Amino acid sequence: TEGFAQLVIETKDEKVHTGVLIEESGLSVTLGLPTAQRLVIPKEQIESRRTTKKSAMPAYDRQLAPAQVADVTAFLLTQKVKPAEVQK
Repeated sequence: TEGFAQLVIETKDEKVHTGVLIEESGLSVTLGLPTAQRLVIPKEQIESRRTTKKSAMPAYDRQLAPAQVADVTAFLLTQKVKPAEVQK
């Protein structure tokens, strides 16, 4: 996969689809959409495709106030698993 890089696919019917590459086979490309849905595009319908440098991951530092970032960080720190609790 291409990580969280956005893949932009233009189809022969001039539609543009943007998402994260979930799966690719010889016959189709499956995109993960921002709506949490999957879109399967037959390769025969693809006019062009390109990967952008923009991550599909939300920029939380721009969406959350500093106090909210502190709250999330504090919560995550309470979720640590002690080494003795790690299951093998």
